[in-house]
Amino acid sequence: MDKNDEIIYQVVRGERPCTDLKLLGVEFDFVDDARIMRMPYLKAVKLRVSDVANGLVKYHDQPKDLQKWARFMLMASNLVDFDECEKETGWDVLLNALWDAMGNGTISENALHRAEELAK
Repeated sequence: MDKNDEIIYQVVRGERPCTDLKLLGVEFDFVDDARIMRMPYLKAVKLRVSDVANGLVKYHDQPKDLQKWARFMLMASNLVDFDECEKETGWDVLLNALWDAMGNGTISENALHRAEELAK
């Protein structure tokens, strides 16, 4: 795994803030739900359910950060690859939680409990 991949994984797991993506030349902002994103070519990292679960657990009690993180997760398809997640148990709950978080900065108690179970 190279340095760029590790930074992306750390952002996904909530170990680094989304703003650290600037270290890779990635800039994004959301204005009235419109995506503005600039980035160099980077290969997408293959995520596991546990990666996403860790991020949800980290940000669940920080509504603004949770919303920003969820927007990144759902809009940066050229940086994150959910193919492996789609094969894992619990992904449907986490994906719905990402959409909820992107919209209102909150997730359900059920989603939080499921994320806690899946985080490793």
